[in-house]
Amino acid sequence: MYKAFTFITFLFVSIVCSSAQQVEKKQWKDKITLTKIEINNQFGDVRLRYGGKGDNVEYIASIQQLDEKLTLYIERKQVGDIFHIIATYKTDSELIYKNLKSRIDMVIYIPEGRQISVINKDGLIEAKGLKSNIKLKSDSGLITAKKINGSINTFNNSGKTIITLVNNKTDKDQKFESVVGDISLLVNESLDFLIEMNTSGDIISDFSMIIEKDRNKEPSKKGLIKLNKTVSKLTFLSKRGVIAIRGYQEY
Repeated sequence: MYKAFTFITFLFVSIVCSSAQQVEKKQWKDKITLTKIEINNQFGDVRLRYGGKGDNVEYIASIQQLDEKLTLYIERKQVGDIFHIIATYKTDSELIYKNLKSRIDMVIYIPEGRQISVINKDGLIEAKGLKSNIKLKSDSGLITAKKINGSINTFNNSGKTIITLVNNKTDKDQKFESVVGDISLLVNESLDFLIEMNTSGDIISDFSMIIEKDRNKEPSKKGLIKLNKTVSKLTFLSKRGVIAIRGYQEY
C-alpha cells in the first residue's frame, strides 16, 4: 500500500514538473505610437488590461510547446497604420496542422486612447478596465468585457459573450453579434442607451421592453428597451442565441 502511494505521488510530481518545464515565459515592452493595435491569437487566451497613459505596450506570454516539429512564437510588425501582435508558428513539416496541443496565453497591457482589435479561435478573450475602443472576435471561445471606458463591439460565432457596462459613457453606438452563441449584458441602470435586440432565440430582460415577432423573418424577434436619455444605441444581433439584458448590481 505504501509503495503504491509512493508511486502515485512520484507520478503526480513527475507530471507537474514535466508540465512546468514545458511552460516558457516571454515578456516584451516597447513604445508604440500607432493608435491602432490588432492582436491575433489562434492558440490560446488573450487578456487585455489597462496600461496607463503614454505609449508603452507590454505583454507577458506563457508558451507551451507540445507538438513535434512545430514551434509557437509571437510576431510583432507594423503594416500601414496598424501595429500587429500575432501568435504564429514555424515548422519544417509540410503538414497542415490542426488540433494543436501547443498554446500561447497572453496578458497585454494597453495604454489609453487606442483602437484595439482582437481575433481568437476558441480561447478566452477578456478585456478589463481599458480606456480604449475595442473590437473582439471569436469563433467559439468566451468573450468578456468589463469596466471599459470606450466603445465595445463583439462577434462570436458559437461561444458565449458577457458584457458589463458600469461607467460606459461613450456616445458611440455599439454592436454585439453572434450566430448561435448567447449574449449577456449587465448594465448600470443610470446609463443612457437605446437597446435593440434581434434573435430567433429567447430574449430575457430585467427592464420593460417592446417586442415584435415575425416568424417569416430570421431573426424572428425584435425587442427594444429605452434607458433614460438614449444617447447612443446598443444593438444585439443573433440568429438563434439567447440575449439577456440584466441590471448591474455592485456587491
